[in-house]
Amino acid sequence: MQNYVIRRIGSLMTITFLFIAILFSAAAPSYAATVKTIPSTSTIVAKANKLKLSKDNYSVTWNITNHKVKTGKNSEKLLCIPIKNKTAAWTVTNFCKVKFTNAGVINGRQIDCTVNFDSMTVTARKGSSTGETSDGYMGFASIWGIDDGLQVGVTIDDGCGYRAKKTVKYTATITYHDTGEVVNIPFFQAVRDLDAMNTYYREA
Repeated sequence: MQNYVIRRIGSLMTITFLFIAILFSAAAPSYAATVKTIPSTSTIVAKANKLKLSKDNYSVTWNITNHKVKTGKNSEKLLCIPIKNKTAAWTVTNFCKVKFTNAGVINGRQIDCTVNFDSMTVTARKGSSTGETSDGYMGFASIWGIDDGLQVGVTIDDGCGYRAKKTVKYTATITYHDTGEVVNIPFFQAVRDLDAMNTYYREA
């Protein structure tokens, strides 16, 4: 099963993959869906139900020549590429793949998660250059411990920021470690702390 996700406006989008298996014992009639509003809550999915997308079990494969992996101020890993243009939009495609080995277990079998960065479009800088590094590189993702996982987009405070709108398309694939077979059950993504940029950023 492959998950196709497009989104990422602003500085930070926390990505955590979780899995659920849906078992059907018998065929049943299908009815129209009922729309419900999810109540406001501070509940976060239990760590035991998250896939382990961590700086402790990742490896990265690059499809471009210029790239860097930096260590942030909180020991997170920052995946960085050069800023191509600060006054106009630019796009990079199929440029990076991150694999998380032993991300979880299903029925006693180890599973891996691979996240391929299919494309990223970056606009001209929005706001000041404060926080940019002198080497001209910008972070597009950061990898933390199990609690914070993989984050698409990097803020100024993370040490390799760039104030611009970033639209990222990525594909997540879950496979069994022993055979490489795609895991054919549903997964879902939880999102938190989404910042939407205007002249700098706004909480969204």
